[in-house]
Amino acid sequence: TWLADMLHRDFGMTTHAVGFSYDRELYRVLPRKNPETKNIFFYARPNTARRSFELGVLVLAEVAKRHPDAIAVLAGADLSGYEIPFKHTNPGIVDLADLPALYAQCDVGLVLSFSNLSLLPLELMACGVPVVSNRAPCTEWLLSDEIALLERPTVLALANAICT
Repeated sequence: TWLADMLHRDFGMTTHAVGFSYDRELYRVLPRKNPETKNIFFYARPNTARRSFELGVLVLAEVAKRHPDAIAVLAGADLSGYEIPFKHTNPGIVDLADLPALYAQCDVGLVLSFSNLSLLPLELMACGVPVVSNRAPCTEWLLSDEIALLERPTVLALANAICT
C-alpha cells in the first residue's frame, strides 16, 4: 500500500501492508427517504489538514452554482463557527450505527485525502454511494477509475466529476 511503501522508502521502516475493508454487516444499501432531493456527502474535518476542508467547501460552492437545489451533507465536525455559502446540513460527528442511513440519503460522496486514505470511500460505496476523490498516490492505492471518479485536486475538476 501507499503508506507502507512511503514509510519504508522515506524512513527505512520495516512495514507490512494491510488492506482496507468495511463492516459488511453495518454498511449496506438502504432505501432513500427523499430520492428527489440531491444530497452530496462531504467528510468535513477542518482540523484535519489532510482532508482538505477548504478545497471541499470551494468545490461544493461551485457545485451549488450549477445545482442550487443540491444539499451538501457535511459530517465529521461541528461547523457552526464556519460560514458555509451553500445549502447544507451539518450532522457533526455521527454515531457509527447511524452512518449507513446518513450515507444512503446521498447521491455522491466527496472524499478528499492528501495522506493515508480512510475507510470512508469503501463505506460509502457499500451503501451504494458513488465516490469522487482526488487523484494522488495516497488515494490510488485503494481507489481506481473503475470504482471511483478520480480527478485532479482542483475546484473545477472535482466539481465537474460531482456534476457528471
